[in-house]
Amino acid sequence: MKTSRRISSKRHQSIQKKLKLEVDQGKKLRHDLKECKLHYTRLAKEFHGTKKQSAKLSELLLLQQEGERKDISRKLHDEIAQILTAVNFKLSILSRTTMNRGPELREKIIDAQQMVEKAVDKINDFARELHPMILDDLGLAVALESYIKEFMKQTKIQVKLTTLIDISELSDVNKTVLFRVAQESLTNIAKHSKASSASITIRKIKNNVQMVVRDNGISFQVKNLHLIEKDKYIGLIAMEERVKMVDGVFAITSSPGKGTLIKVQIPILRV
Repeated sequence: MKTSRRISSKRHQSIQKKLKLEVDQGKKLRHDLKECKLHYTRLAKEFHGTKKQSAKLSELLLLQQEGERKDISRKLHDEIAQILTAVNFKLSILSRTTMNRGPELREKIIDAQQMVEKAVDKINDFARELHPMILDDLGLAVALESYIKEFMKQTKIQVKLTTLIDISELSDVNKTVLFRVAQESLTNIAKHSKASSASITIRKIKNNVQMVVRDNGISFQVKNLHLIEKDKYIGLIAMEERVKMVDGVFAITSSPGKGTLIKVQIPILRV
């Protein structure tokens, strides 16, 4: 009888030890889970902070790039072009003062004037490509209208612009990215698509601004855009990288008979 009680007592102690061990393990597990949760919460906060910081740095980088482009553009327009204009003015004076020296000299002066005029036009074109001053002075809609008007004049491709958003809501970064997307898209259309018409639509979707560029030209293989014909599609790749720098989404679809569609969506930034 005593032996049976001793065995029962030992079993009871053994069960208590096991229960205590399981309780301790449960406590440790809950503690570890809590620590793990706190750790991942900290990581998530750090990631979110890093993402926000990265986005801010990208915005500042774009602004710095555009600032450099603007500076070069102004120097081309205000300094180099003005110097050439002054040279042309001197040539016109020379032309008038040498009228009695024979037609041969006069023809050479006129040729020189025409070359200077072409150089001034080219420099102004380069300046506008680098940074259209009209974008700063009159805004995105007017800048696009001006660019499209010149584009249609040079290429004979008809382009329709539709703006379904209050442009004043957009930051300088928004305006710059959208203008560059439109500019590069139209350049690619003119170079590669053989299109006769295109359209650009800008609209607001919640807290994002979306630009859709569509043409009726020939299609191309989108799938391997980053792997093949990089020289041909370098503009599209650069466009995609620019959009991603501001945490945007870039998509291209292209199919026979339907042309190509470029869709860009970026957050409305406050810079």
